[in-house]
Amino acid sequence: MVEELKNVFIDLGEAQPFVYVDDWVPQPEDFIFTTSKGLIELNDIARIYGLEDHHPIAFYSMASKKCYNGATVVKPNGDVSIGFRDHCIHYLNYFEKFYDTEHTVVNILAQLKYLIEYHEGYNEDMLVADIQRYFISKDSNPVLHYDIHRFVRDNYNIHLTYKNKNNPCLEYRDYHACILFEISILQNMIIPTLIHFSYLHQYTNQDIQRLLLRVFDNILFEVDNKYNVDMASKLFETILTNVNKNKKGNPVLWDMQEIRARNPISHNSKLT
Repeated sequence: MVEELKNVFIDLGEAQPFVYVDDWVPQPEDFIFTTSKGLIELNDIARIYGLEDHHPIAFYSMASKKCYNGATVVKPNGDVSIGFRDHCIHYLNYFEKFYDTEHTVVNILAQLKYLIEYHEGYNEDMLVADIQRYFISKDSNPVLHYDIHRFVRDNYNIHLTYKNKNNPCLEYRDYHACILFEISILQNMIIPTLIHFSYLHQYTNQDIQRLLLRVFDNILFEVDNKYNVDMASKLFETILTNVNKNKKGNPVLWDMQEIRARNPISHNSKLT
């Protein structure tokens, strides 16, 4: 009987020690996503669609939005400034290796990439609706949101203690930080698709900003429903407070903004 029971169990080998995402050093086989100048590549698309390696469909152009096309820079003093492309693929590769082991995210991205590249009638409204269904909505994709929750639970390793009796809205507890962490993971998953779509449709910078805010607003709305936290208002109040503080410390510079029809409220709205 004991021998029979032994045959039921699978030898999983030694348990591997946990490695935080920022400490993880990927091996060559872990690079599902890679990056080069102006591009992010989803290497598995070739396998999914039976195409040759480095087929054009595998590439996301990030050039149309400067802040998402930044490269990692080593400063003269040795400090390293991580560019978005490197940050994005590192987090996605980590997520795929340790949490989304069935590569659901990869398959969804491959499907969206095919629609963007080869279906002329696939427009912005369709893209936004698909991102809502496949990524943002917890009800539509509970497994993905569970995996993201595990990612945050395992990797969140700080403790916030800041208090503000005068304006509790400015307080950020660990609960709020974990929500922002979840939002950032979702953004890493969808930004390459949004920027590439903008590139293909020759969006202006204003159009790109509108599209990003449209999708990010949906994320914040989902957060409100999921956690009963109005994160949009909390972020607006935080930025407005910081802008007003900056205005008091730099009155001359802010007085010069009047010619540009800029004030703390308009500046705050642009930042959020």
